[in-house]
Amino acid sequence: MLTQLRPRARAGQAVVAVVLMMSVLLVAVPAAIEIQGISNIDTTQVGNQHTVAGQTAQSALDDYLSRLTADSTYATSYCSHSISTGCHTDPANPAFANRFDHHCSTSSATHTGWVTATGSLTDQNSQYQYVVDTTLLSDNIVHLFINARLGASGNYSCVSLKAAIDTATSPPTVIASRPQPVSSTSW
Repeated sequence: MLTQLRPRARAGQAVVAVVLMMSVLLVAVPAAIEIQGISNIDTTQVGNQHTVAGQTAQSALDDYLSRLTADSTYATSYCSHSISTGCHTDPANPAFANRFDHHCSTSSATHTGWVTATGSLTDQNSQYQYVVDTTLLSDNIVHLFINARLGASGNYSCVSLKAAIDTATSPPTVIASRPQPVSSTSW
């Protein structure tokens, strides 16, 4: 009789082990899926912020190009003195900076040198600033370095763009444009 109970007891133990394993899986798998979903939301939100910040950088480029088009002497009149010597920024253009705010992601929304882009979202600021290098102006080239950001005061996603602009054409033409490390002013 004892020999007959042992195989049945082992089978019972196996059933209990399988039921416990299934219970663990039923709890662990949905928890893992939920954690992964939250992680994907954060990644998607940061990706979207970088996309909008990139669009803001393009707005800054368009802003500078419109100023060049409206005033044929704009490039020779104004530049960032941290890069070019013997010049000054346009006092009527708050986006025109002498040097970048190197605390792009953490500075406040009211920090000077940032312009809020039109159409900014109500809960987030979309802002930009640019530094202008006119050292190649004798070759009709202006280098424009743009920082753009999207977020809330003290917590921004930052994107930078640099562009080479041919000032001899009418209207001025972007001849090269590419993303760059934030706050860098080297070509």
